[in-house]
Amino acid sequence: PKIHSIKLKDVDTVPTLNLRRADWDKIHKSVHRTKERLIIYLLYFGGLRLSELSHLRVSDFDSKDQSLRFVRKGGYVHHLRPQKAELIFGQLEYFLTHRKVESEFLFAVKSGKRIGTKAMYNLIMKIFLIILSFYVCHKNLR
Repeated sequence: PKIHSIKLKDVDTVPTLNLRRADWDKIHKSVHRTKERLIIYLLYFGGLRLSELSHLRVSDFDSKDQSLRFVRKGGYVHHLRPQKAELIFGQLEYFLTHRKVESEFLFAVKSGKRIGTKAMYNLIMKIFLIILSFYVCHKNLR
């Protein structure tokens, strides 16, 4: 098989497991850090892609309407009222008042620049592997 024009051997491809309700409950109960909880809420309840998540700006959130605007794949601006918005905006408020780096980006590195998509991917995979002890694709949260 080919993935992104790279030839792979059958042993190199690992089938992705679907996220079961019990797995989501375990993740939800086990994640206590505000940043990590906000990330999984935006992925699960908002259906955001990794690149959309890593490009989010603080100004993209409207706490009055409990909605957010962000650039979708393909470049168009999407307006979203996520499921469980009260959970997302509760975590967002706490995260913004306690974060150590001031930046226009929601998830930033120490320099204030946005976190890279690969770094976001690694963070999410670390959460999944620690809690679930097996590989779950971030796309299964959508």
